[in-house]
Amino acid sequence: MELMRICKDVEGEIVIRHRHLREKRGVSPVIAVVLMIAVAVAISVIVFAWSSGFVSERSSIESAESEQLVVEEMRISGTSLTVFIRNKSFASAFLDSIYVNGQLRANGVSQHIDGNTVTELSISQIIQNHGGDGTVHDGDQIQLVTKRSTQLRFKAKG
Repeated sequence: MELMRICKDVEGEIVIRHRHLREKRGVSPVIAVVLMIAVAVAISVIVFAWSSGFVSERSSIESAESEQLVVEEMRISGTSLTVFIRNKSFASAFLDSIYVNGQLRANGVSQHIDGNTVTELSISQIIQNHGGDGTVHDGDQIQLVTKRSTQLRFKAKG
């Protein structure tokens, strides 16, 4: 590429001078590809770091909200069992099924247990309402399962 320059010489005549510019080259294609790959890797590392922090933060929030059920008290009257369950978490729990001595006695219960409260549950009555035999004896192994699959196991004591 040439650059033309118009100027006057010493005698006052107009002279056109030509000046050759060195041809400038751009970045070679190989270097361009390497730079693009480096930028893509850097962006993916940043996205991975951000998303892994987000996932661990979210899982810690969910574990803090998980169900924490404890039997506070139980009463056996004849063959009827009533339990008082404390939900230590702020999230509500929903009782889904009841097992007595390893056998399913009630399924699809949908009994609501408020968060951060004590709830009275008549286990025998719930089993009868779902078509089962509601009898519970002293020493029976009871297992309550929530919709989130939290299991609460205890032995019936009178």
